[in-house]
Amino acid sequence: VQAPVVKISARFKFMADHCNLRHMKEFQNGLEFFLEGHHPACTDNCQVVYVNLRCKTEDDVESRSESRQLHYDVSREQFLVRADFQIQITASPARASCDLPCMVDKTEKKLNRILNRVRRTINRGTFFVHFGGTTYTPLRGSLKRDELQYHCEAGSIHTDNRCVSCPIGSYHDTEGDICLPCGEGTYQPLEGRTDCIQCP
Repeated sequence: VQAPVVKISARFKFMADHCNLRHMKEFQNGLEFFLEGHHPACTDNCQVVYVNLRCKTEDDVESRSESRQLHYDVSREQFLVRADFQIQITASPARASCDLPCMVDKTEKKLNRILNRVRRTINRGTFFVHFGGTTYTPLRGSLKRDELQYHCEAGSIHTDNRCVSCPIGSYHDTEGDICLPCGEGTYQPLEGRTDCIQCP
């Protein structure tokens, strides 16, 4: 039995004077620096594992609100940049005072607090992103988040706030994320495997 990795995906938007996606790493570094420097800090077993930036001009906006944002300053061309990112925390091992479900619950609460802090600082105008050598402020109210996700290593499935190895005689179907019994003519003598062995 192992602790799952708990992940959360979110996104926000900001206006930029240019759009060069070669600055993706600079953006990620700035995001990590912010998350590490504010309470609750995203350090140690907490990390930003995914970042993606998408730029939009007047020709490819998807809503009236995006169009209004692009026309806010008509004196110069601007890009509406959508920043997607994912943060993950590996729950700490259980201890006498806090069993595994307890540790996972603490991890969930920490991730939620981190995202709530990001939301508050964006809405206050005190969250800054670095892109192409320039500092920008995300659009207030633009942060959107998904539900928490749980990830276990291959060979294990997430159940009851823990990662449980697929038992002997079964294998982990990674697409469906379930344990399935070995088919006719195959066997698996070990736990936590992703395939079965042909009978001799």
